[in-house]
Amino acid sequence: MKVLITVGPTAVPIDSVRVITNLSSGKLGKLLFEELKNRDAEVDLWLSEFVCWQGTERVGRFLFYDDLRTMIEGCKESYDWVLHCAAVSDFGVAPFAGKLNSNKDITLSLIRLEKLWPKLLDRTSRLVLFKLEDTLSESKREARQLLNKDNRIRIVIANTGLCSNYQSAIITRRGEYGPFYSREALAKELVSRVIEWED
Repeated sequence: MKVLITVGPTAVPIDSVRVITNLSSGKLGKLLFEELKNRDAEVDLWLSEFVCWQGTERVGRFLFYDDLRTMIEGCKESYDWVLHCAAVSDFGVAPFAGKLNSNKDITLSLIRLEKLWPKLLDRTSRLVLFKLEDTLSESKREARQLLNKDNRIRIVIANTGLCSNYQSAIITRRGEYGPFYSREALAKELVSRVIEWED
């Protein structure tokens, strides 16, 4: 089985030295990688520069939203599964040239960015997405809506509590599983479902 995992946050530039990013740690992606390797899967890892991680030779690195988009668009590999854990920026700004003067207030206008997950469907017929909202019930509702967007989205992980009070659930067309109260428990169950999946 050949799997691609995208892990960690993307950033968008404000100026030549400042960025907007998010609080994703990449912990779940690391756990999924380790679980899949323990099950003898061939795993390619696309890892955010914000995530410190050693120990694998099949790593692609991205920092910015545009870097990840370029990696996806340039990818020629096909995968049995893609686990899209990367916390991709939802918003960008029109970046300023050079470094902004920090002695005055600046107003930024956020611009909604294109979702990157549809581009991954060219690389796989089995996609796992992740949906983070303020509550698990909100995340589940959004996850069910995502499943309806394309049949190749096989699983959506609904989750909440990015830094504390972590909760998640596995949402599929076959049913819902969980809740899980640790990333470790979710990683074990998700990898088992991916390995044992039958279309």
